[in-house]
Amino acid sequence: MRSLLALPLLVALLAAHTGRDAALAQARPFFGVHVRSVDGGDYGRMRRANVDIIRMAFNFSTAKPREHAGYDWGRFDRIVLGTARERLTLLPVLYGVPSWIPEARKKILEQPVRSAWRRYVEALVGRYGHGGELWADHPRLPYRPVEDWQVWNEPNSFVNWPEPDPHEYGRFLTRTARAIHRSDPDARVVSAGVVGEPINGSAERGARYLRRVFSSKAAARAADVIAVHPYARNVAAEKRLIEDTRKVMNQADLSRTPLWVTEIGWGRKADQRKYLRRTLEMTWRQRRRLRIEGVVWYQWQDGPDHACGWCVSAGLIHHDGVAKPLLRVYRATARR
Repeated sequence: MRSLLALPLLVALLAAHTGRDAALAQARPFFGVHVRSVDGGDYGRMRRANVDIIRMAFNFSTAKPREHAGYDWGRFDRIVLGTARERLTLLPVLYGVPSWIPEARKKILEQPVRSAWRRYVEALVGRYGHGGELWADHPRLPYRPVEDWQVWNEPNSFVNWPEPDPHEYGRFLTRTARAIHRSDPDARVVSAGVVGEPINGSAERGARYLRRVFSSKAAARAADVIAVHPYARNVAAEKRLIEDTRKVMNQADLSRTPLWVTEIGWGRKADQRKYLRRTLEMTWRQRRRLRIEGVVWYQWQDGPDHACGWCVSAGLIHHDGVAKPLLRVYRATARR
């Protein structure tokens, strides 16, 4: 009899739980911006602009600028705490090797870079991931552990990888994924966003590059999410590059693996407002068919960029913080 009396309560609890899960699924983060530098006041502004995801580089050299010094987590702490307070989802990009290791980028799979990189990744994830040190130090803060970690940026670009080699990146991705999961088994690994159509004619196209990465089963299984940067002349071409990526993933038995557009944008000379709106609308419409889990606009704020001429004017706000009309378009289009 007691169990029968408890049945209505159990049904009510299950219904409430199901309703909560449905609400969470509906509110899943999708729209984001890439941030190069941020002051403490911008996170609330981003939230009010309907930004869900903040993507930012967590450069090794920032945390450990000198060989014999300990890790300096100050800047990263401020970023993680700031995004947590505003309940924003943070996507750190694990990137960069310290200058105190000679020719480190050219020997990224060799010692001493290999061990130094592994220690950095494990320490970083152990601090900000599930059950991380930072959360124990700030028990009153909203508990927002970093769940997704992106491994490098545009490895098929000569700017980010001196001699692009998909097999080399595949081994690097596999090793980094192991280090991430050692520190946080519940973390998700996001592959580096490959450039769909590189401007440099000598660089390998994104789909072909990924196909060669996935020729290693270990590399194909290392990432929980595959990322692409489908920069193109128009939104139709963007869509084609995303579809090409999904096709390569399906051929590698990754049909159930989500896809993220972790960078897309245009400079001021293009019709930014039209392209931004159409890009966000296109990725949102295609999210189920192509299993797109998120799209990140490059970038939040105008600023100098030594490697990209048009990027200096790609921001939603000017370099002095004044909002562009572009910000209003983003806010309206990302509203759900």
